[in-house]
Amino acid sequence: MLTKNSPVRSWQESPVRDSNEVRRWRSLVATPSLVLGIDEQGNWMQFVPQTGNLIPAVSEKMLFFLPMLDMEYAEFALQLTCAIGDDEELCAGASDLIQKVLSLALRQRAPPYIERALLWLDHIVPNDETRKALDEFAHGNRGTQRLRQAAFSILRRRGI
Repeated sequence: MLTKNSPVRSWQESPVRDSNEVRRWRSLVATPSLVLGIDEQGNWMQFVPQTGNLIPAVSEKMLFFLPMLDMEYAEFALQLTCAIGDDEELCAGASDLIQKVLSLALRQRAPPYIERALLWLDHIVPNDETRKALDEFAHGNRGTQRLRQAAFSILRRRGI
């Protein structure tokens, strides 16, 4: 559980989408179109500025997190590092969220998200779930040949 001394921005209260619940949360990564943060229990959330609602990072709502791939990985990593410092628990949670989003993107039929996921994978070592999604994409028939070749190249570079 996070404390008020955690090295992140100020606490806010917002309603959770599709729920009567209100949660206290802090912003960690922000762009004009996306705000990612954590609640007091350390659960990852996306804040939707247009509605003022939070969307929890749970499996049935992960599609809402794909726009985080619109950020350059280096910018995302910089903002995240500045916000959470060396907090190992938050770093592990961030890594898990990133891997889930990358796996989901690779299983989509939307080339922009697939391409973005492949760009991020140039900087990240995939976990088992992401590695499986990358392998399925590289050897499948979704996406363009260029994207499948890029996925295969990542697998080969990583020795997978």
